[in-house]
Amino acid sequence: MNLKVLVLTTETVHHSFFIQNLLDNEVNVKVILEKKTGIFEYKSDLVLKTNDFEKEFFFRGINHEINKMTSCLIVDNINSDGVHKYLGNNHFDICISFGVSWIKEKTLSLLPTIKLNLHGGNIQNYRGLDSHLWSTYHLDATGFLTTLHMLSPELDCGNIVQAGELDINQISELYMLRSINTKMANHLVLNALNSVDKTGKLISFPQSGKGRYYSAMPTILYERCESNFQTIRRMSKTID
Repeated sequence: MNLKVLVLTTETVHHSFFIQNLLDNEVNVKVILEKKTGIFEYKSDLVLKTNDFEKEFFFRGINHEINKMTSCLIVDNINSDGVHKYLGNNHFDICISFGVSWIKEKTLSLLPTIKLNLHGGNIQNYRGLDSHLWSTYHLDATGFLTTLHMLSPELDCGNIVQAGELDINQISELYMLRSINTKMANHLVLNALNSVDKTGKLISFPQSGKGRYYSAMPTILYERCESNFQTIRRMSKTID
């Protein structure tokens, strides 16, 4: 594969796995790594369990930092002047966004023509943050998707390239969900890269409607989501 691929992401265990998987598949990847400084992040029990599980699941407990895997530009804002300068001085064939802040129009204008975003959830019903959690909160089993879509100025409104359904019966707890979402993300992106490499383009389709926008879920609701997830799993097994 001859494509030059830019990934916009943040430093987390599952993002490290995402990058490592692309490299293992011989994708030429460079990264802009958004690391916000001076912001205290409270880590709930669910977040801690998720991080601990993924570290063992993906890397057998060994730390893997993205900037040690491939060339990285580390910034504190994905829309900063440093990012604009970097994009002006470097050519890429395709860009994949995975977990960064809202990308504003000036930054979008400097990205390659083919620019995609990974959205963990059913984008046509849940835009914004924590989509899998919100679908779990609403006992909505149709929300367990990973969606690859075109980046657009309006958040999560771009054409859909592909959506993959997550098999929640592969896992037993909510804190495991992000791991299978990440594996699906890699699958969708590799499909897209192979298509662009062979044809120079991607087929996509408009969203059927504009899903409701959700902000980050309050941590006080996490326990209810964990309980609801078990309810959804029981319901899915009954249907099967």
